[in-house]
Amino acid sequence: MRFMIFNERAEVQASHGLEFTQFFEHPGWQDQDAHEIVDKVNECIDVAVRQLEESGKGSKKDIKVIGKSQLAMPQARRACAGRAARQHSSSGAAPRGSL
Repeated sequence: MRFMIFNERAEVQASHGLEFTQFFEHPGWQDQDAHEIVDKVNECIDVAVRQLEESGKGSKKDIKVIGKSQLAMPQARRACAGRAARQHSSSGAAPRGSL
């Protein structure tokens, strides 16, 4: 995951990213620990805001909007959605963590 701070011209002013644990209980399934994700998100936000302030490019109070994206690349989203749909149709049930 990654937290990025952009200015009004869509230029990256600060960012921080971390990996999180993924569990693969069965072929084609993928799951995560929600508590770990929340902890990592908070850490990414804290580090990126600290970078922003230390660079002199802005402060926490300058952040106006926060957006969220599940996957970084639209192609990956389409690929995962297609795979989840195929698994759902062949098994009769959607796997945990599917799109």
